[in-house]
Amino acid sequence: MVSVNELGLDLFEELVEFADLLNVSYHELDNGARIVDCGVNVAGGYGAGDYFTRICMGGLGDVAFRQGMVGNFPMTFVDISTDFPAISCLGSQKAGWSVKHDGFFAMGSGPARALSLQPKHTYEVIDYKDESDA
Repeated sequence: MVSVNELGLDLFEELVEFADLLNVSYHELDNGARIVDCGVNVAGGYGAGDYFTRICMGGLGDVAFRQGMVGNFPMTFVDISTDFPAISCLGSQKAGWSVKHDGFFAMGSGPARALSLQPKHTYEVIDYKDESDA
């Protein structure tokens, strides 16, 4: 079965390789965690957003940008497509993992959710489990 973690890791490593071109920053923490900033403290851009979105979808989605109007305001729209909507959206991208530690709280999303199987019911319904060590 397809692994959202293996596909996502391949994209993450490409993003790191092209960090300067994509206006992102890369950091490795003392504990080995690898972090890419795609636009909080750096410029980021459409290329960074493309990678960020595809990584969050576990490598199972495609991203396209287009210009359009909302009323009289020009806007950029993001169109997403996938042949694996349950796995890429519900099993990877959706922020459905409640992370709590020492007063810290966040909602986790991305391919790692498929390893943690959080929330478990989602993975039972979509019948997906990622056993990658990526």
